[in-house]
Amino acid sequence: MSKNTNYSESYNLKRSGSKLIGSEFTFILSERTTTTKKKGSLFLLNLKGKYREYISSLYPTDKKDTYKFDYRGDNYTIFIGIENAILTAL
Repeated sequence: MSKNTNYSESYNLKRSGSKLIGSEFTFILSERTTTTKKKGSLFLLNLKGKYREYISSLYPTDKKDTYKFDYRGDNYTIFIGIENAILTAL
């Protein structure tokens, strides 16, 4: 995911276990074993070949299964369902 990608509306991802798979990138939904006030239990990694890039912690919103996060100065929400996920730029 990069700032040059246009997420003007929403981007659909297929969920396969902890992987959120899109045509341009694949995220890994991860869970921390210990949390702090600033770091929630869930976070995203971007899978790039054999490497994993930390994206952001996920912060709950008032909508069920929907989280907010920021990446390189841009704000997003992500709905995480059982079979899919929807990424939306704010």
